Amino acid sequence: MSVHDALALVEVDAIATGLAAVDALTKRAAVTIRGAGVVEPGRYVIITSGPLADLEEAHDAALRRVGRARVDDVLLPAPADGLWEALAGRQQIDHEAACVGVIEGTTLAGTVLACDRAIKDATVALAGLRLTPGLGGRAWFVVTGHLHDVEASVAVARGKLGARLWRAEVIARPSPELLSVLLAPGTLSVEGGGWNKRA
Repeated sequence: MSVHDALALVEVDAIATGLAAVDALTKRAAVTIRGAGVVEPGRYVIITSGPLADLEEAHDAALRRVGRARVDDVLLPAPADGLWEALAGRQQIDHEAACVGVIEGTTLAGTVLACDRAIKDATVALAGLRLTPGLGGRAWFVVTGHLHDVEASVAVARGKLGARLWRAEVIARPSPELLSVLLAPGTLSVEGGGWNKRA
């Protein structure tokens, strides 16, 4: 995977249709499946990467194939630095952080979009992004930084999520105990082309 690859995510409401979308997009253009699998409640999610022109073509083919089964989707021509690593389950927690922002969305695609913009449009660090089982298809991410920067980042994320926002919190002067459990729940990784639970 090149650092210049674009990122796309398609989220559909049926496993069968999701698998048909995988077939459609891979036949259409030379892209790489970075993750494909089932999330609750019975949704199928496909994460792909590749050169922008190829990915746009493949993404459009997938959306045409899924039609009304589409729950949400996103295509990021230039993903923010660290986003791919966060999708793979990696975390970077600043244990001296002055403030923490936690943003939870109701769709994976919407949350990935909000995360991308939140770390591009404000001076914050991405601590981690979680596509977590057991949340009914929701996802969440954490940013750290100074209070005013975290507040700005969370505001951007809220705006991008709109009706897809579940909850958002800004936590000033986080306790060491909070920081130790900040990204503790099991996660889903896109490494290796499948969903892999991590501790």
